[in-house]
Amino acid sequence: MDEEIDRELGKLAKHLLDCAEAAKAADEELLIQRLKRMAEDVLTMHDALKVRRFFEGR
Repeated sequence: MDEEIDRELGKLAKHLLDCAEAAKAADEELLIQRLKRMAEDVLTMHDALKVRRFFEGR
């Protein structure tokens, strides 16, 4: 289950960054910043999952 979550969080972060690149091409600065923040949040969740696993002994 956690491996699946890892993969999905990675896919989501990549998708958000891809969207930010597309927004950049369209010169949509506000959208770029929002997408980047969302990607950072996803990566933070991914890191938190790794830490939780470490302390659970996995």
